[in-house]
Amino acid sequence: MFITSFKGIYFYDYYFFIISVYYLQNTSLKYLKELFLKNKFLISFLSLLIIYQTSLVYIDNILLNKYLLKDFRPFILFFSVFIFIDTIKNINIQIDQILDVLLYTFIIKIIFFIIIFLINPLEDPFYQNYLFRYRDGTTYVAALLLLIYLFKKTTLLKYVSQSYLNLLIIISIILVLIANLRILLPAILFTFLFIHKTNTKNAILKVACTILYIGAFMGHSFFLPKIQYNLHGKEKIELRIKNLEERKLSTKRINQEKKILKKGYQPKRYNSLFNKIGQQLETRFSPAMKDLSNLNAKKIVIGKGIGTTFKIPSFSYRGLDPNLNKIDSFYLTQFIKYGFVGLLLTLILFKNSICNYITDNRLKLSIISFYLIIMLVNSVLYQPGTIVHLALLNLIIISINQQNIRRKETTAE
Repeated sequence: MFITSFKGIYFYDYYFFIISVYYLQNTSLKYLKELFLKNKFLISFLSLLIIYQTSLVYIDNILLNKYLLKDFRPFILFFSVFIFIDTIKNINIQIDQILDVLLYTFIIKIIFFIIIFLINPLEDPFYQNYLFRYRDGTTYVAALLLLIYLFKKTTLLKYVSQSYLNLLIIISIILVLIANLRILLPAILFTFLFIHKTNTKNAILKVACTILYIGAFMGHSFFLPKIQYNLHGKEKIELRIKNLEERKLSTKRINQEKKILKKGYQPKRYNSLFNKIGQQLETRFSPAMKDLSNLNAKKIVIGKGIGTTFKIPSFSYRGLDPNLNKIDSFYLTQFIKYGFVGLLLTLILFKNSICNYITDNRLKLSIISFYLIIMLVNSVLYQPGTIVHLALLNLIIISINQQNIRRKETTAE
């Protein structure tokens, strides 16, 4: 991480200054004025929110540290996505070339996962336990591609072959499965079962695909940790026992380790998938409970303010800073920091970032519901990979729209 960040602040978050200068130099004042008039209410409210939050830095004497700088990430994200979309919307983009890039990227990611899984070079205690899980921005790109496929399959087949598209979808599913994210189950299946059209012809197929998807997810959760245990876990326990015996330390500790070794593989991940979900969510959201219990009218409306952090005790054992700018929920994070006003504005901005160029209402509803579900347990605005899947989502949609227009013009001629 030292290559891309310094104490948790990603260098590329602030490349937007360079991008902004470039964008403003190449954009006419007339266009900017039209843009403002078109979105004047949203821009005005957002400007007021940013001005108010910035003023708190001086009023409340908030330190100019990494926590404050990290809280500018959501605003940087929206601005960067806007500039990206506005820049590429009139550029000729070939959808088949985009799919080629995605296919090769997905394959590289899967190969990377396999190598890491087999050689286990990571020292972080979390990844030592969860080596069988791999996710980043491309995981969400793969999931979004599955949703786009449901509604744009016919369109995509005009530019790539059936076998090519099948391969891309299979690899996308693999990438989603190895992420082993439970929230992706409802996020994808909600669209597949309730938004995508169901009729007598595809009803049985949908049920079969749903069972297969859930089964594959559960199978991964059971068998991959078992393989990880046989490859790495068992050997580590044996080394611990050997080390304890050589140092002639506590017999009690040695016996405990031998007892663990005798038990063998324990399917902890599999057993916890759908067990005591309420308790797991309570643990996940516990860093926000203190703030929620101390709410007043002001905090409900405009929140605690920029620079607010949450203490995550479980990060200490990993040697990480236990103070974070977020918890594992977009809604709780934004509400505590910026209140209902900030949460609502952020949701509107997010909706505009993903839906402005989607013309298919069912696809639009699918993408919105996907993110709304994901954000229940993920503060996506603070994830560095979010810029990747938001940018590629818009790139794919704009490309499809452009090629549809060109196709219609060619047919008309």
